[in-house]
Amino acid sequence: MSLRFPVIGGAGAAEHTEQITHRSRLARGPDPDRRWSKLEGMRALLQRARTASVTVDGTVTGHLDSPGLVVLLGVSAEDTEAEARQLAEKTAHLRVLEDEASLVSAGAGALVVSQFTLYGDVRRGRRPSWSRSARGDHAEPLYELFMAELERAGVPVERGVFGAMMDVALVNSGPFTVWVDTDELKGPRRG
Repeated sequence: MSLRFPVIGGAGAAEHTEQITHRSRLARGPDPDRRWSKLEGMRALLQRARTASVTVDGTVTGHLDSPGLVVLLGVSAEDTEAEARQLAEKTAHLRVLEDEASLVSAGAGALVVSQFTLYGDVRRGRRPSWSRSARGDHAEPLYELFMAELERAGVPVERGVFGAMMDVALVNSGPFTVWVDTDELKGPRRG
């Protein structure tokens, strides 16, 4: 939403339009160090899996036959290549597999599925809004870059089909599921 604020200075007041991307930013007040300028980073829901597969129109397009991670990847309208690289690096080296191993240290694979619904906004009404999700022409290159960066780190990557209706099946080991958001990686560790 766009809000208009009067700006006092010089010869009088001028009108200034500022893009507000999140309601809680209003409560934080001024942001001199621009820490809260971008409030949503690229998101990944990581699920430790014994096996997993993605099927599109009856055809398996990606699968894990041994333990690894299923990565549901969400891209917001504001995400950049830097965030795709940062999230891939974190995903590749995060020690969330058995015996605190990472994908890289265990030689394990990742099944990556695009998931725009990770940005669903359910604060109003009964139908989620997807307005914070990136459009396909912005999201797909970042989805592809994320997978390329995982492969560059030595992670075998299986994939879904971007934008397709997919059936995702997995045996979640643990169950163990971790939420990673690049915006949260910038701040201090909480609790």
